[in-house]
Amino acid sequence: RFLQSIIPGNSNVLSLFWFSQTVGPYRGIEAVVHAMNLLPPSINVELYLLGQLSAGFDKVLLDISYSKKIHFLPPSSPNEVFAISARYDIGLSIEIPYCNNKDFCLANKMFTYMLAGNCIVFSDTSAQVKFLKENPGSGFIYKSENQQQLAVLITRLYENRKELLDARSNARQLASIEFNWEKEGEKVKQLVKDVLMN
Repeated sequence: RFLQSIIPGNSNVLSLFWFSQTVGPYRGIEAVVHAMNLLPPSINVELYLLGQLSAGFDKVLLDISYSKKIHFLPPSSPNEVFAISARYDIGLSIEIPYCNNKDFCLANKMFTYMLAGNCIVFSDTSAQVKFLKENPGSGFIYKSENQQQLAVLITRLYENRKELLDARSNARQLASIEFNWEKEGEKVKQLVKDVLMN
């Protein structure tokens, strides 16, 4: 029920989306804004951030942004975020591996992006590198905090809409056949059943 239809984007703009409970510092968002600052003037990119804003963080981002094309969306219910995410081209899974948990675990937002039919841009945590190797085609990876590399990747996806759409389709297909509650739920129910039987 959370699987979304792919909404074709505007060919004159590339939309980036990120969400969490809190929109604040030390989440990798500043690096995305700096990468946007490195884009050629002809590349029209907009960043959408959903969640509860940390005090003053909107001003921090707008102060460092050249284009000011940053949009702040109010928090939404977990069930609504799938449809909201589907409005955008790229889902940002920009984990910063400041601790083992961040390096070795996959964030829930990544699976939301898949169900929403987003092309996923991953930072290079160990877990995300492993995931993309095992599930190629759903997105692209860049070195965490490497703003120049991220800017090059954004430019490439802006200029090559077929590559962007292919990644969106591949991510959605993965969600529809593998990474969804209907499939994963059966595994959980079987585990519970095994525990109760033993």
